[in-house]
Amino acid sequence: MVPIVFTNRADYRTGFLDLPPQHWESSRDSLDRTDLLSPPVTSPFPFREAIPSWNILCGSGGWAEIFLRGRREGVWTGWYPLGLWASADGPVRRSSFAGMGDGSGTVRTDTLSFSADMDGLQMKISLRTLRGESLPLLRGAALAWSTGKPEKGSLSSRLPGEDLPPVAVEGLPAHSQMPYRDGGSGWCSPTSVSMVLGYWRRSGVSPEACVREAAAGVYDPVYGGTGNWAFNTAWAGSLGYRAYLCRLTRFSRAVPYLEAGIPLVMSIAFDGSAGLPLSGAPMDSSRGHLIVLRGFDGKGRALVQEPAVSRDEEVPRSYDGAELEQRWLEASGGLCYVIRPENHPDPYSTMSQ
Repeated sequence: MVPIVFTNRADYRTGFLDLPPQHWESSRDSLDRTDLLSPPVTSPFPFREAIPSWNILCGSGGWAEIFLRGRREGVWTGWYPLGLWASADGPVRRSSFAGMGDGSGTVRTDTLSFSADMDGLQMKISLRTLRGESLPLLRGAALAWSTGKPEKGSLSSRLPGEDLPPVAVEGLPAHSQMPYRDGGSGWCSPTSVSMVLGYWRRSGVSPEACVREAAAGVYDPVYGGTGNWAFNTAWAGSLGYRAYLCRLTRFSRAVPYLEAGIPLVMSIAFDGSAGLPLSGAPMDSSRGHLIVLRGFDGKGRALVQEPAVSRDEEVPRSYDGAELEQRWLEASGGLCYVIRPENHPDPYSTMSQ
C-alpha cells in the first residue's frame, strides 16, 4: 500500500491511505472484544498532524475505540485515543478525547498533533460488545496526515496555468441550517452532510428531517456540538456509505472527485476584519464553517451549497475561487469529507501525486 501524496506551491504536503479491513491484524481477547491493528504506514515526508476516519457498524450492543500512534526514527509513541464510537442507542456514550496527550503528541478532538516530525503512523481499533451481543464490524478506515497548515498570506495568488476547468455536480438538495432555533446556528457540518446524503439517496425526504437526523447522528457530547470531523464521516459510514476524511492541497485536487460526481464537504474559516475575507458570505466571520463544494464555473468562481443562509432557496451560490481556496487551506489544511456509495468509483487512487 503506497500513500497518495499531495503538495502545493507553499510546500504544504499531505498524505492519504485507505486501510481496507482485510489488511488488518486481528487479536481476539474474548467473546466480547477484538483488537484490530492496521499495517504500519511509512510517510514519504515528515509530518506533524494525523486524522483518522472509520466506517464501523456497531449495532445496539457494541462500540469501538479508535487509537493512533506515531513513529520517529524507529521509535513509536504511545497510543492516543481519537474516539469512542457507538450508535445513538448503544451501551456507551460516544465521545472524543480532546486535550489528552503527553510530550510527544496532543489530541485535539479529531486531530492528533505531534510535537516533532514523525515518519510513520499506525491505527488500532478495539471492537467491544456486551456479552452475548455481536461484535461491531469494521467496513473501512483511512488515515490522512500532513505537515503544518500553510501560513496565512502564503497563498495570496494563483499560479499561472492553474485556472480550473468548468465542472459541476448537479442535483444536490438545498438545506439551510438556520431555521432550527434549537441549535441550527451550529449545524453547518451535519447540514452539509445531509445535502450530500440527500444527493445520493434521491429520497424526497423533507429538508428538516434530513438535517435533524444528521445533527443527532454526528453529535459529540464531549466536543459539545456537531463539528467533530471524524464523527461526521463515521455516521455517514454507519448508513452504508464509504466516507472518509482527507486533506487536499489545492482546488485542482478536488476536480477528479467532482468529475466523478462526488461533492465534497469542506472546512473553512474567514474574518474580513482580520484580512481574511470571503466576499459574499452570509456572515462577517467564522472560526470554523462547513460548506459543500459542488463545482467550478471555469471563470474563477467556486460553486457551493452554503448552509448558513436564511432560506433553502438561497443555499446554492458561488464564491471567488482563489479567495475560497485560501480560506480553506489556511483554516483546515484543505480538509474534506468524501462521502459516496460503496460501489461508486473513487478517483483518489488515480490522482496525480
